Amino acid sequence: MKRITQIIDINAHITNVKYEIVSENNNAIAIISFENLGFGVINAIKFNAKGYNSFGDIVSISDKDSFLIIIQDIMVKKNDTIRDIKIKLPNNAIKKLELEECQICYSDGKVISYEGKREISFELEKFDDKEKEQLDALRDVFDSKVTYKLLENEYGWICTCGRFNDSNETTCNLCNKTKNEVKYNLSETGLKEAIEEKKLIDKKRKEEEIRKVAEKERLNKEKRRKIIIGIIITIIVCTFLGRTIVMSKRKIFKTEDEMKKSLQGTYTNYSDSGKASCQIVISGNELIYRWSYGSDLESEIKEWNYKSGKIHTFEDIIVTKEGNLRQGDKLYKRGGYMPLKSDEDTYSPSYESAYTALNFSNIYVSSNSSYTICTGKITNNGKKTYKFVQIKGSFKNSSGKVVDTDSTYAVGNEGLAPGESKTFRMSVDKNYDIKSCSVSIYDYD
Repeated sequence: MKRITQIIDINAHITNVKYEIVSENNNAIAIISFENLGFGVINAIKFNAKGYNSFGDIVSISDKDSFLIIIQDIMVKKNDTIRDIKIKLPNNAIKKLELEECQICYSDGKVISYEGKREISFELEKFDDKEKEQLDALRDVFDSKVTYKLLENEYGWICTCGRFNDSNETTCNLCNKTKNEVKYNLSETGLKEAIEEKKLIDKKRKEEEIRKVAEKERLNKEKRRKIIIGIIITIIVCTFLGRTIVMSKRKIFKTEDEMKKSLQGTYTNYSDSGKASCQIVISGNELIYRWSYGSDLESEIKEWNYKSGKIHTFEDIIVTKEGNLRQGDKLYKRGGYMPLKSDEDTYSPSYESAYTALNFSNIYVSSNSSYTICTGKITNNGKKTYKFVQIKGSFKNSSGKVVDTDSTYAVGNEGLAPGESKTFRMSVDKNYDIKSCSVSIYDYD
């Protein structure tokens, strides 16, 4: 056993209290998180708080050095952690906080007051590498959180999972094991039984893994056989029965460049009543689906198949013998006019969307004690007002690989008018590998 000294506040009902202070709409906002130590489901909590400015001076609130922070209408289950609780601070000068639990309201209606910090130093015995066989057996057979030897004293008892429990508690409020269970499983007899049971479990696991591998290989062989047969049949049918009929209805080209030059422009689909309902616009290697009600979808042309008279974006589009485009059951005739419903209900030949009008700048990545944060600015360079603009942040390492993502609404119901700018913020769990963040528009109205 390896001896470890651990200091525990035996009066605490929560732990790992963390905060971050940000500015939103010229207000100082505290973003608070904490972990429930397992005495019940927390519905509300009251903190004693002290605020400090950037120089470390106390910021007085109503001529007092401290103030209360009350968080209500929450549900923090036993041993769960709640994050990103936003609380408006009473003074914008506050840049640092001291937080201490004051009262906690549980789901059963019980209200517990914090009796003040009472930190006790405990010397725990931790399993080390020499006892790996015993530790692995206990974690496999008894509980995955096994770490320490049971410790009892006049204050209470610390379970093998590391959680402090009051003397009156017979069951650990973290791992739900009784004190007697822990004692027996950590005894000499219990350890021997756990090791023998683990041997049986490992044997069964190995046998099951061998069976699964064999079964998977059998299924894969059967699947490959069926796929090969299906491919052969499909090739025969398509080659000898379908190709002549299909190609007779398409326009083919001599080269890819010829095809590309020939297809540039606008193609319009008409409803049964003769009204233009949607269009395909091809410009270079870009294709835009445009609907009369004002929605657009942009896509890249990934393949110009001039021999088969077909272009491919995320779907296949056929070039007909007459030089029109067919996508599924829809025929798009070359040219045509389609009024677009804009914000002013007037038609404008110029194309604008949030993807072209909104630009990002001042992208900056930083970290605090708990989170890696991306901040930046979004600016409307277009002629329309955009609302509910949802953006996505791809947090990347030094090699450009995405290691985490987050999304947020950079613009809400208030909208972003032409020429206006607004700052935004996204965050993920702290990761030292993150070096940059790529921001893109996910959705908008």
